[in-house]
Amino acid sequence: MELCPSLQELAYTEGINQFVVKTQQQAWYIWYDSGRLEGLGWESFAAAHALKEHDAIVVTVANDLSLVAMVFDQDGCERTFHWYTDIETDAMSPHRGVH
Repeated sequence: MELCPSLQELAYTEGINQFVVKTQQQAWYIWYDSGRLEGLGWESFAAAHALKEHDAIVVTVANDLSLVAMVFDQDGCERTFHWYTDIETDAMSPHRGVH
């Protein structure tokens, strides 16, 4: 997922290479590189929320620089989250070691 310019500037200014993306239920550590969120954490977030084309993710930056996310479907309704039990533990760890 490509970040908006203001979040890219925040990452550059603060030297951020990883964001914590939170929903009401859970948090993911997601690598940031070249303007994009990517890697296992992003894949896990996308799968847990059953993201598909035309969905929208609205993020706000919390005081601790984490991103608080809300997912909306193409009709503008907030997504009912689809949780599953085999989310990779590494996706929720800040010490993954690889991009």
